[in-house]
Amino acid sequence: MSVFKKRRFTLRKNKDAPLSPAAEGAEPEESAERSTEPVEPEYEIIPPVTVDEEVPTFFHIGRWAKECLITGYRIGAWHIDCTSRSGENISLYSFGTGKPDHKTIVGGVGIKEKLGYLTLTQAWLTDELIGMLGVQKKIDNVGAEALLRGSYNRSESAFKVDLHGTVECSPVKIEVIAPILHTSKVMGYALLQPFKSCMLAYRTIYDFDQNAFLKHAFGAGFYNNFIELGIKLEDFQDVRGSIFQRLGPKWAIALKASLLEWKRVEYSIGCQCMVDESTLIKGKLTSEGYLGIVYQQLFAENIRVMYHFGVPLADPIKGNHKLGISWSFNC
Repeated sequence: MSVFKKRRFTLRKNKDAPLSPAAEGAEPEESAERSTEPVEPEYEIIPPVTVDEEVPTFFHIGRWAKECLITGYRIGAWHIDCTSRSGENISLYSFGTGKPDHKTIVGGVGIKEKLGYLTLTQAWLTDELIGMLGVQKKIDNVGAEALLRGSYNRSESAFKVDLHGTVECSPVKIEVIAPILHTSKVMGYALLQPFKSCMLAYRTIYDFDQNAFLKHAFGAGFYNNFIELGIKLEDFQDVRGSIFQRLGPKWAIALKASLLEWKRVEYSIGCQCMVDESTLIKGKLTSEGYLGIVYQQLFAENIRVMYHFGVPLADPIKGNHKLGISWSFNC
């Protein structure tokens, strides 16, 4: 399934897979956070781990570094979600999130049903209604998917329709989103996986209203279960790189750095410790002097909780602190 759209309501493929976050139309960061923590690129998507012989996506480049340095740190004041399944064909998902100012609350509920090769999805969000009709088919090592997505945003009073298409034939994967109604951007990527541990990719966005390309991104990645390396060149002026290194079965360190417009440097460095099979503790420090800690625990097979605390080192007493909790239930 496509992982481009933030507002696309996607039911998770498995209990550990997070909702697909932003690629377009990212929400603005709260002013309190902007002064202490660098704003992440809009497309910092953390996709689910690939399964079987599935070809990864463009967003799998640097995935483990993003998992270490981003997952859990985005929690607002609170977040709760619940996924219920009826057999193999019907899933129901609901969520609610409170932002740090305690005044902005968003949420939604959605249902997904599989009917053979067809997938039907309907979602009701705080400010948006979404419906999707998808067709998916795989023969041998060739897979294809088409998804027609319609959405109505109450604030914009507009009904939008676009078409998501994916073709996968190992070692190549191509994914495109094409505008149909009241949208103007076509976006997509092509990825080549010459070896199981190596990825080469290109991603672009074109706006028909402006008659111009809005994004060019070239990426390369390497991963061998012990070390992960990722690098991207964006719009021929921004360079982003990441390193994730395992230090034995429990410890790992990660680094993400960006050279913006060939002159401004931003970075995040962190580590994680797998205390036991159900508990993970993470910490990170950014170039803006932000220190964050995340505690993750799997209480049972179907219950996961995350706590997040963050503080600006420049003023740890009176500065803008971040404190959040997230609960996830599956049944």
